[in-house]
Amino acid sequence: MNLYVMMQPDAPGNPADTERPLSDLGRKQAADVAAFMVRQVGRVDIVLTSHFQCCIEAGEIIAKALGSYVATTTGLGPDASDARPEISRLAQQSGDVLVIAHDSRLVIGLAILAPGAVAMLDSDSVLRWLVTPQIVERDEDEEAILEAARRFAGLVETPMLAHHYEMEPFKRAVLGDGGKSGNCDDCIDNSDQGWIPADDEFQSGHDEPPFHSNCTCSMETKDRRVRVYDEDAEDDEDEE
Repeated sequence: MNLYVMMQPDAPGNPADTERPLSDLGRKQAADVAAFMVRQVGRVDIVLTSHFQCCIEAGEIIAKALGSYVATTTGLGPDASDARPEISRLAQQSGDVLVIAHDSRLVIGLAILAPGAVAMLDSDSVLRWLVTPQIVERDEDEEAILEAARRFAGLVETPMLAHHYEMEPFKRAVLGDGGKSGNCDDCIDNSDQGWIPADDEFQSGHDEPPFHSNCTCSMETKDRRVRVYDEDAEDDEDEE
C-alpha cells in the first residue's frame, strides 16, 4: 500500500472544536495539494479523515479531484494514540490511501507537519517525498517541484521513475433500495470496494448487475486518469 499522509490545512480556532471549518487559505491549500496529487498520483482508492469538519472538508476537496470517496473516523482525531490500526482496518486491500490527520506522528512518527503538507510512503513504509503547499504552488515544472519535495524530506538522491498518464476504465457498484434496506449483503461488499479497474471482479464474484435475483443495485462506469511507469525507464533503473 502506498500511503499519503496530509496534515490538516489551515483552520484557525480552538483545536478541540469538531465543527471548526477550513479557512480560505486552508481551502486553497487543499486545492493546490489536490491538483499536485492528480498530476503525480492520478488517483487514490480511499481518503481517510478524522471526524473534525476541517479534515472532512479537505478530504472532500481532494477526493473529488482524485475520483475517490471519503471515510471519516474518530481514530484519526487529536485524542488518538496510534492511527495505524484504524487505517489498516478501513483501507483493507486498497493500493493507494490518503490520510488527513491532526498529527502526522500518529501515522509516520515524524514531527508535526506544516498545515496542508503531504508525505508519501511506499509499500515498504519508506518516505519517498514530502511537499508543503508552498512548494506545490510554485510556478515551476513538475520535476523541480518533486526535487524540492525530495530535498525537503532529505531524499535528494531518491530517483523518480519516468512516467506518463493514461485514461483507463473503472467501475463501482451502486446500491439500490434492496442494498439500503440491508437485503443485499454481497452488494454492500461490492459497494465498499469503491472504484475498481473495469477488468477486476467485484468481491461477490459477479461482474454485471443484477448481482443476484431481485437485485435493484446497479453499476457506474467512468474513465479515470492513472499513472503508468515507462518500461524503458524501469529497465534503465534495473541495469544501474
